Amino acid sequence: MRPSSVFNIASASLVLFRGASALVARGIRTPTYTVSSYIGSATDYPDLTRDGGGGASVNGINVMFFCDTSLPDPSDPGNIVPGGWATNSYTFIENPEDPLQQTNFGTALGDGYTIPDMAVNWTAVEYGNWSKEMLWGASMATLHNDPAATWGYLIFQEGLRPTCETCPYVWQYNTLLNVTATLDGGLVTDRIVDPLFTSPELFWGSFALAGEPSTDYLYLFGTEGASLYVARVDWDSATDLNSYEYYSGSNNWLGTPSSKSPIFTLPPLTVSVDGSIASGNIFWSPTYSTWLSIYMTNDQNDFWLTYSTSGTVQGPYAYPVQIFQTCAGCGNYAGNAYPFWLGSDASQAILSWSVNGGAETQMALVTFS
Repeated sequence: MRPSSVFNIASASLVLFRGASALVARGIRTPTYTVSSYIGSATDYPDLTRDGGGGASVNGINVMFFCDTSLPDPSDPGNIVPGGWATNSYTFIENPEDPLQQTNFGTALGDGYTIPDMAVNWTAVEYGNWSKEMLWGASMATLHNDPAATWGYLIFQEGLRPTCETCPYVWQYNTLLNVTATLDGGLVTDRIVDPLFTSPELFWGSFALAGEPSTDYLYLFGTEGASLYVARVDWDSATDLNSYEYYSGSNNWLGTPSSKSPIFTLPPLTVSVDGSIASGNIFWSPTYSTWLSIYMTNDQNDFWLTYSTSGTVQGPYAYPVQIFQTCAGCGNYAGNAYPFWLGSDASQAILSWSVNGGAETQMALVTFS
């Protein structure tokens, strides 16, 4: 399915925020873009209910992750098929020109039902009980953002579900994994640092993982409220927490997480009503020679774009602009961006979001000019 209609055409003139200088580094161009609509449900598992998003490319394969995944029982409304639940799942998008056509990997349950395989399985010390616990992702990156790289890093996050209607989710830790994929064998993941960061520490890498062509760094992005933070580590040292550096302001990187300073703090009206960055991605753009961040606000159902005006990951960043609204007040959520599915130059990025209710995934295409 090709994009059918243009929803937004803009030439963004972004200004700086968080007290930044109005200067833009030489060679940094203001991103301009068009956004076209994809509307529909992922195929192959037409009766499946799943939500979430996130992913990247590894070994030449485009991977998308989902959170809670279930098969409703048509003979027993309101319940799922026995055994038909997983805390996470994944698909391959073999043709990114048509990302709603997805390849699934699953296990037959009998009676014609199949539940998708989990991307990351429970460990022996985790509950492994859908009514109590979550194991959701996902942030993923390869060295230099190379879609053909044979392996990459992956972040998933573990937490406990609310115990009452007004109780919060209790996130406990995130975990670092190696990841690879083959078309015939599916996804292969291996926990290599478990846990990686534990509560109450910021969950570095849970918002996004990224590389850049000019260095061997793995960047790990995490959020607190409306602020985005970044840590970095040499690609081959990611399992050694003593090798991590945390951006601490004034172009300094220090070895202690407590020294962290945000690379940006989003202004009001560009974040969720609760003042938080809901979900999204940040990545190095070869097209603009700088860092771009695309994120979603859950309560406003829209996507926003900001970019580093210095060409460095630490910014400063331009005032965000709204680039796409999925609906008006309908409660869509879990927005994400996939800048390398359609090529290593990130000249196009696919957006995904979960439709309110969690039964359908919809997508849009951003083309940068």
